[in-house]
Amino acid sequence: MHHVRQLTIGFLLLVTIFVGVWSLRDSSDSVYSISRSAPNAQLERNVAGDESDPGSEPGAETQGGSTPSSSASPSRSLPPSPSASPKPAPKPAPVEPAPRPPAPRPKPAAKPSSPDEAAKARVVELVNVQRAKNGCGAVHSDSRLATAAQGHSADMARRNYFDHTTPEGVDPWERAKAAGYDTPTGENIAMGQRTAEDVVEGWMNSPGHRANILNCDSHAIGMGLARNSAGTTYWTQMFGSV
Repeated sequence: MHHVRQLTIGFLLLVTIFVGVWSLRDSSDSVYSISRSAPNAQLERNVAGDESDPGSEPGAETQGGSTPSSSASPSRSLPPSPSASPKPAPKPAPVEPAPRPPAPRPKPAAKPSSPDEAAKARVVELVNVQRAKNGCGAVHSDSRLATAAQGHSADMARRNYFDHTTPEGVDPWERAKAAGYDTPTGENIAMGQRTAEDVVEGWMNSPGHRANILNCDSHAIGMGLARNSAGTTYWTQMFGSV
């Protein structure tokens, strides 16, 4: 029995030693795992900027004894606080457009100062009607040509002659230049017709006068009308290129 007891005690002692050694080995492996593996893993997470690790805080030391580099961590932007959010700019009040002044009414054409002025204006209208029928542009009244034409009509009426050239030999081109117009293209004269319609009809029935009226190279016109002491009319029509 004594021998059996010794064997039993010896066996229990061996079992106790074995259990103690096994427990000590397992505890050493756990420490090793934490001290070698976990600090390196934690350092890698901090350097990479992993924000999912609940055990890490910005600026705290890692278990390996090093601080994460601030230059390696990704930057973050925080949303603005409600108090710092910019207030929307107030919408400007609608500006009503300033009322436009009424458009100026076109000035009525100046009325002729005399029956003779009205007759001269009517001749210009009739001439442009004939030019339009024959494919020519309208002529416009030129004050210089009108001065030359009116002077010739008045001279013929006063001195009772009827010609393109004065008794002194002054021709239409000289009269136009004396009035300041350098490029006259033609002159028509008539005597005795009482109305604008009559004088234009007479000119259109004469080949030379008709050619002057329908010259498409002419762009300006000047009219003259005067009466002698007996009331006979003297008409002068001068054309120009500009």
